[in-house]
Amino acid sequence: MEGSGVDQEPEGLFEINEISGKIWNVKPVDRETHQYFIVKIWAVSPGGELLENPVSLKILVLDRNDHKPVFTQPVFYAPVLELSNIVTPVMRVSATDADEPNTLNSDLVYSISGEETIPPNVLDKKIFAISSIGGVIYAHAAVPAIEEVKAFIVKLRVGDMGGPGLTDDALAIIKVIDINNHVPEFIPTSYHMSAVEKTLGDIGRVSVTDGDEPGTRNWVAKYSISDDPHGHFNIRTDAETNQGILSVVKPLDFETVKKLNLTLRVENIHPLSNKAPKAPVSTATVVVTVFEENQPPYITENPIRISVPENVLPGTSLKRDIAVHPHVNVTMSFEITEDPEDWLDINKDTGEISTKRSINMGSPHVQEKVYTAAVVVTAAGGLSSTAAVQITLVETNDFAPRLSPLSGSICKTGGRFCSGLVLTAVDEDLPPHADPFSFEISVETSTTKWTLTKVNGTVAVLQPGVGLQLGVYLVTVMVSDSGTPPLYSTAQVNVTLRECDSSDDCLDSGLGAGLISLITVVMVTPVLILCIASTLKDLYKLSAHWVKGKCLLQMLRRTTIPQISFRTRNYEP
Repeated sequence: MEGSGVDQEPEGLFEINEISGKIWNVKPVDRETHQYFIVKIWAVSPGGELLENPVSLKILVLDRNDHKPVFTQPVFYAPVLELSNIVTPVMRVSATDADEPNTLNSDLVYSISGEETIPPNVLDKKIFAISSIGGVIYAHAAVPAIEEVKAFIVKLRVGDMGGPGLTDDALAIIKVIDINNHVPEFIPTSYHMSAVEKTLGDIGRVSVTDGDEPGTRNWVAKYSISDDPHGHFNIRTDAETNQGILSVVKPLDFETVKKLNLTLRVENIHPLSNKAPKAPVSTATVVVTVFEENQPPYITENPIRISVPENVLPGTSLKRDIAVHPHVNVTMSFEITEDPEDWLDINKDTGEISTKRSINMGSPHVQEKVYTAAVVVTAAGGLSSTAAVQITLVETNDFAPRLSPLSGSICKTGGRFCSGLVLTAVDEDLPPHADPFSFEISVETSTTKWTLTKVNGTVAVLQPGVGLQLGVYLVTVMVSDSGTPPLYSTAQVNVTLRECDSSDDCLDSGLGAGLISLITVVMVTPVLILCIASTLKDLYKLSAHWVKGKCLLQMLRRTTIPQISFRTRNYEP
């Protein structure tokens, strides 16, 4: 035998039995290298004489699945428009197999083994699928908006033998492409600008927001002006910020016009997608005030009104942009000229007003909760403008109420306690963060042994139960104010329960002493004299309700209220 695979390249693959004529391969053969071999075979006598003409034999190499499929590239890239519909094709992927074509060994099936989003873990469903035969990736569900998902990482797999054979893996990176589905909108929708007569140049900027991807044609704004019949103005787009820059391109005359009202419109340079929600074109109004030449700075509000809580922290910004100048690019300096408590600070270059230190509502310079200061704004040319600064201080709930007295005695006569202990609450805050107060006995104290009855907004009476023994008790009482949010405090009241003696006549008991203390307190100012009658009247009514005996009633009848005369005094506001 002779031929390829025998004595020709590749040599030594096949041998033949000289007696039987059986041919076998002595080395492995590779179908992907040589699909067949052609050899010549003949028979000879023992003496070497040719017995017949040589016969050609074609040895076919049968294929087996010894090569796995291979994707044509490890990573495939493709874009997809946001909000694309179901079944939208995205890309086709491909793979090759070195095994014999059109056999099961090279029968390739594509599949998706996983899908991730960028940013990760945004969706709870899969968006893409792939055709098993053609390798076409398509949208299996609606593609989300780019604001939600920027891209997808799809894990691909291909297998031969119709799928369950040898496999290979690859990735598909699918980037979500922005469409123009958001209209630009002015924020804010009204502006105030100024222009100097006979002066050309930029006078201000307007801002818009657009939900499309920044920097794309779907995001870039295109502005236009209406209500400018004489063409004094022009507006252009800042490529970096997308703001509109309004400028005067034709001189204005102060004598002819002192104020103009312009209407601006904004759209995108790229047409709006049909997937965008229906919305009108956004508009904004610009009021342009025309000034004469050589004007001082214009303070936008005089007085400058500011409202802050009384507990505002030092360094808090209170007001910005308090003044403008009719001339473009004119430097202004800012200064506080009146600040009696030295509470305020101002940035000399920008005019931003802030707090320098804590504010005290009790300052004599705070009148009816308003603190007044003054600022001056000076232009580079020396002309200046002055304005008052009126800061309204908003009362806050800073202090918890305090209870008094924290000790007292209640005497017992005829088997009954003569009275209760009058408790009074005070609060350093002003209304509405002070009284009326709420009183209650702490859960730590048995409410079956003690009762606490509210008399009015500041007073309550603590009474022992009938079965309590004489002795010293600690009663925990909680009092809260009417502030927002309310503040509370707890106090342990030391109460001595004892027998009344002839010298007490119930006056040394808590209620008698409390009434005298109350009378003493209200004698401080004539304005509170009306409170005595109201309080005594309430206590007198409560006494009849609380005590069936006569001890408290007798005590009230025997309490002599001294005759008091008052001399009025005029107080400064």
